[in-house]
Amino acid sequence: MAFQARDVMRRATIMLQDGGGVRWPAPELCDWLDDGAREIALQKPTATASTAVLELVEGTKQSLPEGYHKLLAVVRNVAGRVVTPAVREVFDTQIPGWHDTAVLPFSATVMHVVDDMFDQSVFYVVPGNTGTGEVEAIVSRLPEKITRPSGGSSILDLDSYTAAVAVPDIYQNALVDYVCYRAFSKDINVAGAAQRAQAHYQLFQQALGIKSQVEMAQNVDTPKSRFSQ
Repeated sequence: MAFQARDVMRRATIMLQDGGGVRWPAPELCDWLDDGAREIALQKPTATASTAVLELVEGTKQSLPEGYHKLLAVVRNVAGRVVTPAVREVFDTQIPGWHDTAVLPFSATVMHVVDDMFDQSVFYVVPGNTGTGEVEAIVSRLPEKITRPSGGSSILDLDSYTAAVAVPDIYQNALVDYVCYRAFSKDINVAGAAQRAQAHYQLFQQALGIKSQVEMAQNVDTPKSRFSQ
């Protein structure tokens, strides 16, 4: 269920003891709310996952459309055939010329998808596409910026921020903590503000289930494909 920007902003002002928006005005809180929604999408891509049909261009290299930042999975060709993930090193070793249609003829039907570990908005299809193929994929989108109220005094009226926040309702508490983290970071030179900022950021991370650096470290023997993680 969608929730409104003011739902988060109002709760944050209570935590900040700034109900009048004197120290942290509504437009500022809304900016941080936007930042928090994007942070959720980046740190937990499944939070903003959706199914989309991707039109493919000619060749092996493909890019996500604007508004999406990470490919999570390619399910099937729209025509029906399933698509399976593959590790690039296998094709690089066994079919070194797989990017060349003279070596591996291009097709409208995708059999395998290969990720790019260094650019998450890019992926490769095998065989290379003729430019007429379409695949059904699960992608993570970047949350749209919250629509601000019209000008005048309404900009400072917290209750005027009625636009929906483009992340699931389950992350509402996390966003409250993120907004408080950014607010206290603004007062970093005030006694105790740094500690409160850090405490709220830790709560934000815990809500997202962020793993420690040790837990996140990838085993060197793990195939280098984000689809296999």
